[in-house]
Amino acid sequence: MKMISSARLRKAENKLLQAEPYRRKLWEIYAHIEKSGCEFQSPLTVKRQVKKVAIVIFASDDGLCGAFNINLYKKKLVEEVQAYQKRGIRGNYRFSGRKKNTG
Repeated sequence: MKMISSARLRKAENKLLQAEPYRRKLWEIYAHIEKSGCEFQSPLTVKRQVKKVAIVIFASDDGLCGAFNINLYKKKLVEEVQAYQKRGIRGNYRFSGRKKNTG
């Protein structure tokens, strides 16, 4: 069972590594546009005070993911919620995945 899980994890890691050049190029394009000093204004590029955040947790859909999903919910989400609450920022939290309701 562990071999199957590690093979799936390795496959997912490889997909992320394959997407890295695209991510890097998108950031290069964004940085170039930002440095060019063009007059284009977008609400997405304006710096403003953070008042509200949205956190999306993507739960695993495949077998043997119970501990992984529980750790996502109980540890990471609680840490994030507390960090934002300390700063006085409201949060909106969503979960995605077939097994999100287990645990």
